Amino acid sequence: MFRFDQNGISFQLAALLLLAFLLIILQVSVLTQMVYALGPPTAAFSASPTSGCSPLTVMFSETSSGNGYTITKWEWDFNGDGAIDRTDGIKPATFAYTYTTPGTYTVTLKVTTTYGTNTKTRTNYITAQGSQADFTTTPTSGCSPLTVTFTNAALGISKTITKWEWDFNGDGTIDHTDTTAPSPFTFTYSTPGTYTSKLTTTTLCGTNTMTKTSYITVYGPPTANFTATPNSGCSPLTVVFSDTSNGNGRIITGWAWDFGDSTTYSGQTPPNHIYSNRGTYTVKLTVTSACGSNTKTGYVTASSQPVVVPGTYGPACVSSSNIMLVGSPVGGTWFGDGVSGNIFNPTAAGPGNHVLTYQYTSGSSCSFSNTTTLTVVPLPQTTITVG
Repeated sequence: MFRFDQNGISFQLAALLLLAFLLIILQVSVLTQMVYALGPPTAAFSASPTSGCSPLTVMFSETSSGNGYTITKWEWDFNGDGAIDRTDGIKPATFAYTYTTPGTYTVTLKVTTTYGTNTKTRTNYITAQGSQADFTTTPTSGCSPLTVTFTNAALGISKTITKWEWDFNGDGTIDHTDTTAPSPFTFTYSTPGTYTSKLTTTTLCGTNTMTKTSYITVYGPPTANFTATPNSGCSPLTVVFSDTSNGNGRIITGWAWDFGDSTTYSGQTPPNHIYSNRGTYTVKLTVTSACGSNTKTGYVTASSQPVVVPGTYGPACVSSSNIMLVGSPVGGTWFGDGVSGNIFNPTAAGPGNHVLTYQYTSGSSCSFSNTTTLTVVPLPQTTITVG
């Protein structure tokens, strides 16, 4: 059946062996392709448009492949900050995302299958055109008048900035305008306070504003103040002085007291001060900080003690009529046995030596008293002798 050539080999057998070899090679190739087809997913997406004026609305289309497996999760980062902005559990239809701030953005899509994950990153893929307003200042705080240097740091994103408008104190009024990129310049704050600063930049795509709230702090001198307790009374008058000054954001470093009677004191808390003589005294406290000094003036009145004379009375019989008591200065108050108002009643007081007190308080609240003794004698005893 088989024919052999001169070397003893059958041509039909050789053909069969070659055919078997080719079938084996074909099966290996198919298996290899199947192995390569079943692998990790391939993340892919497209977007339109990829540039335009801010706010820019971009339509994203997902075009990933699961490579033989089902994609179960799509995770999107639209601005390259590493945070997931959107997650889908089923294949998303074309959707929109809006870029509200001018800038150039990197977009990343990560897809997941049971085999594994794959990430597609498109660097600087989306450009939202316009401007990014920004600025720096130095210093941002200090004593008034405070001169601040403003430095422009605004950026044009695929557009040229044509105008810079500055509001230095946050009152809504444009204080300075530039039509070319400004070099650093100065602005002086003459009034103490806290100020908000704004810069608005303009391009063909519109405007953008940077607001820095409570950005500049201008300190003024301290505000001196104190209390005097009491601030009036009889001499010798002891007064407690207490500092209630305000540094207005700065630390008070010096206190200078002048008590108005040729005595002074340096320090925040002076010892109790005694005014020995009558008079009205001008008291001053001057406080100092890094931003200047300020003086508070107050007054203390020390009045003389009144001279009180109660008068002299009696003696009086226990059965005598009432006695009117007259003290000097008039307008004082009487105290003692048998006293009602300024009337002494001998009968009510009864026999004996009675100490009566007259107290007088002046208009400056100075109070002083003095005493007098009034003697009440009993009725005489009558003896009747019967012979």
